[in-house]
Amino acid sequence: MKKVVFLSENFISKIMELLNPQANSNTESLTILERIGKGDKTAIEECVNTYGNLILALARYHTDSSEEAEILTQEIFLDIWRYARRFDSVKFSESSFVYLIARRILIKKCGNYAVSKLFNLVF
Repeated sequence: MKKVVFLSENFISKIMELLNPQANSNTESLTILERIGKGDKTAIEECVNTYGNLILALARYHTDSSEEAEILTQEIFLDIWRYARRFDSVKFSESSFVYLIARRILIKKCGNYAVSKLFNLVF
């Protein structure tokens, strides 16, 4: 699997520091977001590798520059990590939860009705 390179190791390590240092040792049956919510630091890199290309592609599609897309991608990941504890696998699939966070940030930052309309057509 290709490693996503738009997030610096320093950025990822700062996010890891913000999380609870007590990781759950029984994480095999948990989703990535559930593991992040419980403080599993290895789940952060897995989240970036799993959803990074999708989020960056969405951000690039809705912005004029690569730099702006990377900044939005980082904001989206910050919100994913911030709200990971709220994720409920009974209510949402993990990819839907990630997608909804990305959608909210992109609509808020881009302020574009077309963004909202496009997202409504996709799902």
